[in-house]
Amino acid sequence: MTEAPLRAFLMVRSSDGTWTVTVCRDLGAVLHAWKTRTEPDRDVAVLHVGFDRPPSHSFDEVAQVHPGRMLLTAAAKHAVPASFVSSMAPVSDTKGIDVFIGLQGWGYKIDDPTEGAAQLEHARPVSLVNEPQGWIALFLREHPSDSETLAKSQIFDEASYLEREAELERNVRHRAGLFRLYHIVGANCNDPCEFARAAPPWLAERELTSLGLPVRADNIFRNSGIKVLGEIANWSPEEMLRLKNFGRKSLGDTLQAFTAALKEGPLRAATSEAVSESDRLLTELRRSLLTFSDRERDVLVRRLGFETRPETLQEVANDYGVTRERIRQIETRAVEKWIRESSWDDILEQKITRLLIGRSFPLPVAGVEAIDAWFEGVSQHREFFRNLVQTICGNRIHVIPIDGLHYFSLMAEITWEMTVSEASSLLSSGAGKDWTEDYARSLVQGLLPDTAKEFGTLLWDKASRLCHFSVAEDGSRVLTSYGRGADHIVEAILAESDAPLHYSEIAERAKIKDGRDLDMRRAHSAAANVGLLFSRGTYGLARHIPLSDAQVSQIRSEAEDIVCSEVSGRQWHCSEILSEIIERMGGGYEGLDKYILNIALAGSRVLKPLGKMTWVAVAARADNQPRIEIFQAVVAIVQAAGHPLSTSEIKERLTAVRGVNEYFQISASDPLIRIQPGMWGINDRDLSISREKQQQLVEQLVQSLGEKQSGIHASELTEVLSLQGCSPDAFFSIASQDKRLKIAQGRYVYLADWEGSRRETIGHAVSVVLQGSVRPLSLEEITESVEKRIGRKIDKPVVSGALQALEAEFNVLTGEWSLSRLSADDDIETDGKTVGAPPNNTRQAYS
Repeated sequence: MTEAPLRAFLMVRSSDGTWTVTVCRDLGAVLHAWKTRTEPDRDVAVLHVGFDRPPSHSFDEVAQVHPGRMLLTAAAKHAVPASFVSSMAPVSDTKGIDVFIGLQGWGYKIDDPTEGAAQLEHARPVSLVNEPQGWIALFLREHPSDSETLAKSQIFDEASYLEREAELERNVRHRAGLFRLYHIVGANCNDPCEFARAAPPWLAERELTSLGLPVRADNIFRNSGIKVLGEIANWSPEEMLRLKNFGRKSLGDTLQAFTAALKEGPLRAATSEAVSESDRLLTELRRSLLTFSDRERDVLVRRLGFETRPETLQEVANDYGVTRERIRQIETRAVEKWIRESSWDDILEQKITRLLIGRSFPLPVAGVEAIDAWFEGVSQHREFFRNLVQTICGNRIHVIPIDGLHYFSLMAEITWEMTVSEASSLLSSGAGKDWTEDYARSLVQGLLPDTAKEFGTLLWDKASRLCHFSVAEDGSRVLTSYGRGADHIVEAILAESDAPLHYSEIAERAKIKDGRDLDMRRAHSAAANVGLLFSRGTYGLARHIPLSDAQVSQIRSEAEDIVCSEVSGRQWHCSEILSEIIERMGGGYEGLDKYILNIALAGSRVLKPLGKMTWVAVAARADNQPRIEIFQAVVAIVQAAGHPLSTSEIKERLTAVRGVNEYFQISASDPLIRIQPGMWGINDRDLSISREKQQQLVEQLVQSLGEKQSGIHASELTEVLSLQGCSPDAFFSIASQDKRLKIAQGRYVYLADWEGSRRETIGHAVSVVLQGSVRPLSLEEITESVEKRIGRKIDKPVVSGALQALEAEFNVLTGEWSLSRLSADDDIETDGKTVGAPPNNTRQAYS
């Protein structure tokens, strides 16, 4: 805008010929001055908008002809909202200024006296018909580069603008609409109704559901039948405040959403709901990346982590030999170009916003793919997808990490953290005040903003972890205490440490930190309360786990499948589960041991702990209907994906669709099959062999087992069967559905009539070999001996994993292994009651 202020001048002529001039800043002030005139039937007003005004007495002649009416100069005619109707043609030409008569919106309604006139005496000269008029002329003074564009679309005044503005290029539409609205209502409008009356067509037509309004305001508009922004123009703030539950905060939120939409600009044509199958997010994203220069594309891909790991500014800057600030500038400009010229970014924000509105449970990031096919493939690029959303939609849509999962939210992460802290303080204050659990829960969940009520259950789970309840006489649970005492100090010490600490070290650090002695047993107990057990007497926090969230999730899924595949009620020690996982995964992950496994299983809803690192499957529910419904939902999710899905992907999508938060375990049952560890597919779609051939192979397997009279390992299947590209895991999945066959620990298949597989597991074989040796053995010697015992080849990483599961000791000087002098469970107690010796930083050397 220019430096000189643009103002509205209302010149009122009384019946005695005197003029009163009022300078107004907005339409509301104009209406107030007009309504308070002395003689409504005789006083005449002339409204003009500009940087200055013409002499009021120059309008004497036309004013005398139209008593009681509102007259408008051309600039004013095109500045007021469309609901203030004026004559089509001027009723006067006063010193070169066209004057129109107001027909509607000024407290009266009359017919257009100029309608149908072939040639009016005071009409503008023909040569000036296509000259920019009113606010259009003012707009072009500030944006002269748009003159040719508007002229090409035959836009010269308000009428032609409203008729043809959709033909303009998006950026011009945005600039013109922005100028027009501020020209009409000013830059400090605080009335959403006035805002709506002045909104450009592209904004007036926008659906309210796409604006990210708070849930309360959105629901009120829905119930009132208000669908698009322009419909608000028919209301007044007073009328809106009379709506049930609609207060001044909702009024302010509505104006804020309108302002954000105005700044966002017209939605691109591609944001329609009819998105073709080829226009998936990843397809559009890859296509838009091609529009960047090689350097811009490389910076974006590396910073966001698309098909690679995300890199810091410094890492990228080092490669290019420039400063971090230079890389940041390149990234910022590239993102701005993305937002300005691409279409998928509008769709991205709209779709996620709509998915969030009205939810009763949180939306996992990986779950959107199950709800909307437009997001197909994003689960394979989770970290990049999170980064992309935070970069493109960071001011409106947020990604909140909670207990290893990431959720979309209209609430910022800092708001979530503050709410959790506030909830903890609230519960602490309620201890001993006879608060029932239900009452306390309602208070905690009430702390969430209206836009995030779906996080109520998660908030209660986090805030109530330190609650202690007692049972009252009426059976209700009452909050009796809250907190952990010395636990706070221990938790702070672990949070500051880069690695897990033995409880003796924690006690020493507590003395330095707090200035008072902390009994070693108390330190041990507190560490067990607030920390995770990483080895004998050593505790840490979740951030000390040497595996990623995805790896922990996969390990947990494998463990659940192992435990649940055996007879109900069987108890499993983590060492047993770890041996199975290592064999299934060909060695497991670096850093995985039975302690890390025990930590991973703590997040399972399928398994429950029995103490001393022992786990058992949760008893299945007696009613089959929910279980059948969940299984059908799992099958539908995998079918809809069009390709195999991991266990974690299925559970996240199932949570997004159903909000499942109960016991359920994915198991192979036609048509669902296990393609490989942690991956599930559909029989007829994801297998290379037909069902007829599958049945033939099963019959051959039954015959081979009858002849061998011992189990067959997964690695031995290809020696007795022609699997034709079908993986052993997939065939095991098929075989397990035949009642004549069973799959045993160690990945052996055997006949159900037998008591077991009649084969030895690797873990047991390794233990026997070490126990029977009078000296430590090298990995090669152990592997050779184990292979002789079990009669098949074994990869060394699997044997190494089995040694770690047994907690065998490794001599770093000789490279040899032996069994530990201590039993694996001599001093392991997860409640911190038993004290163990501090471990060395490496495995104890054999001497």
